[in-house]
Amino acid sequence: MSEADFKSQIEKIRDASDVVDIIGSYITLNRKGPHYEALCPFHKEKTPSFKVNPNRQSFYCFGCHTGGDVFSFVQKYEGVDFLHAARVLAQRAGLRIELTPGVSDHDAREKDKLLSVSQAVAGYYRNALLKSPQAQPARDYLNQRHLTPALELFQIGYSPLQSDDMIRWARGADIALELLEMAGVMARGEKGDWYDRFRGRLMFPVLDDIGQVLGFSGRLLPGDPRENRTGKYVNSPETPLFRKSRILYGMHLAKKPMLDRRSAILCEGQIDVIRCHLAGFSHAVAAQGTAITEDHARILRRSADDITLVLDGDTAGSEAGLRSIPIFIQAGLVSHVVTMPPGSDPDSFLQEQGAEALATLLTEAEPGMAFLCRIHLERNRDMPRETAVIRAAKEVIAAASKAPSSVFQEHLLTQAAAALGLTRDALRRDVIHAQSRDQQRQAHRAPEEAPATPSARIPPSEMQLLELMVHFPHCVDEAAPFLQPEHFHHPACADLYRKFLQHPGDEDWDLVRECIEEPDPVKTLAVRLITEEHHLFDTEEVQPHEIAQDLILSIRLKDMESHLRRLQDRRKQAEGQEKAKLTEACLVLRSDVETVRQGWEKARPILELHDEF
Repeated sequence: MSEADFKSQIEKIRDASDVVDIIGSYITLNRKGPHYEALCPFHKEKTPSFKVNPNRQSFYCFGCHTGGDVFSFVQKYEGVDFLHAARVLAQRAGLRIELTPGVSDHDAREKDKLLSVSQAVAGYYRNALLKSPQAQPARDYLNQRHLTPALELFQIGYSPLQSDDMIRWARGADIALELLEMAGVMARGEKGDWYDRFRGRLMFPVLDDIGQVLGFSGRLLPGDPRENRTGKYVNSPETPLFRKSRILYGMHLAKKPMLDRRSAILCEGQIDVIRCHLAGFSHAVAAQGTAITEDHARILRRSADDITLVLDGDTAGSEAGLRSIPIFIQAGLVSHVVTMPPGSDPDSFLQEQGAEALATLLTEAEPGMAFLCRIHLERNRDMPRETAVIRAAKEVIAAASKAPSSVFQEHLLTQAAAALGLTRDALRRDVIHAQSRDQQRQAHRAPEEAPATPSARIPPSEMQLLELMVHFPHCVDEAAPFLQPEHFHHPACADLYRKFLQHPGDEDWDLVRECIEEPDPVKTLAVRLITEEHHLFDTEEVQPHEIAQDLILSIRLKDMESHLRRLQDRRKQAEGQEKAKLTEACLVLRSDVETVRQGWEKARPILELHDEF
């Protein structure tokens, strides 16, 4: 898809998505004159400060200073990125739009066909479960397991044992068998004959987080003679829609509860997830027939900060925990582990013990790092204690070294030190050594694999000043006399600052919409400013204008120091009178830099003199 087509599609979605209708479908809006108001969904409050402006198609909260358009609201509320929000809005508006840049129109149409046929197949399986005589054993099984209340919620179905049933249905629905093959539900035998891949199985549709059917998981019923020849569960093969490493079962139902709690329960199977939801644990999901991946962790990170792994009490459960927790650590997710009693899983435990018993286990969940230490020590229990501790520490250090922040890493090391009987300082030193070795290895990578240069990173002071102006628009007036876009080091920050200068003190203008024509880095930064939580300015002790002054000083000081270095470089190459002039200019500028470092009152007249820098 070309950039022009992408912009056109975004505008089509925007035109079809009224801000009052969209936001009103999430929260209760009350009309107040020309505007609407509500209790803000993004922070706790007793008096409504959340305003929706239908004329400008925007929203703004005067309490937490969150604002934007329908795209940024869905991003913030659903915990998704811009493209995902656009897809949600397109689906709500009934628009069949492919928004993946670089995807051809042909590929987009093929994907749309697969989505449509997968939804139709889910309906076919659902109808078979409810009406087909062949499905009686499946209905009996669901009744015995007390899963009947989940049929509609999880769209559970049944695939008739006779493959001719699906073939006749497909022909009657004018669906090509080749398309069903692409969707992963039909296959060909050695003789070229068609058959339903899931025949005779209880069917669990697998949906994405906006409710589109991507594939299926089929379960054999107890007593099926094939149970000794094939797996109890069969999943859809990898298709253009179905990517096991990026799918979490139940996410379409669990995403909102996760966002509300900022936590998730991760089970090992579909029925465990279903049982959790029926028992009130609606933030439960499961990986789809594969180990936890980095993609899974990124998906969870959008909606949750804390993941509780609920593992079967066997070796396989322990192995799953050992693989998953380091991935969660790297993603910045806090993890806990509940190990079920031997021979039990969440499904059986909830049926036997009830929801309160599971709630107790969740409350008493073992911290993820403590679990790693315990399992590694148990693995080496036949060795001397010192050897077992050294081996466990090696695994722990490897995991902790991947933590994305120092605070998170310290938290992990504190847990590990207590579990292993070591000092935190000793573990920290080894983590530093491990990170140093990683950096040395990265330094020897091929140039095309090298990380981005520091110049590509956004200076903190520039990012923080833009954040401040999102929260407190009047700070634009504070910055304008002393700060020009050219003073910014990062190009995207400079471009956005130009936008702010065009709207001094305006609390209702739409930053994201004004950036729709801008390059991707600018759009991405605009969306980030509007949608991310910013706690830097949540204080009554320091006034916004004082923070603005400090940030202006930081940006201007960096710019003046850069200019001084350029003058010094020119002086080295100069001779005679030119060198004398450059020497004098360096002395004056160095004096001004020292003055600016002394604070706002002394710096202000200097900054006014240096507008050319």
